[in-house]
Amino acid sequence: MAYDDKWVGLLAILCGVHIVVALVLASPFLFFGRKRVKWKLVDCLGLVCPIGFWFVLTLLKPVAKNDLDSIFEPFMISVAVAMAALARVVVGRKVPENTVSIFLTGLLCVAAVIIYFCDPTTHDSM
Repeated sequence: MAYDDKWVGLLAILCGVHIVVALVLASPFLFFGRKRVKWKLVDCLGLVCPIGFWFVLTLLKPVAKNDLDSIFEPFMISVAVAMAALARVVVGRKVPENTVSIFLTGLLCVAAVIIYFCDPTTHDSM
């Protein structure tokens, strides 16, 4: 079953909402950790990559047109992004910052895939 334009548009809006929610949830950690951690542009990949993985997986495996169970998955990914920001602040400069950023981004991508497959009512195994 192929997606219609309205469903793809809804998924794109969910991706935008994910970024806003993730920034709101992570903003206290970003603000209060600004002296402990130097935030770089590579850290923005932690916002975009996980939701990109989820978006592609959702497009690869169509669901019923009236099925909105997957609407909460981006919010779970947003919470994971906020927890990764907290972990980045806690680690601080003990480990090289680029290493931590890349590791956390990879971990967030794995979390997005796990979140996608953990809802058995929406997604069957590919």
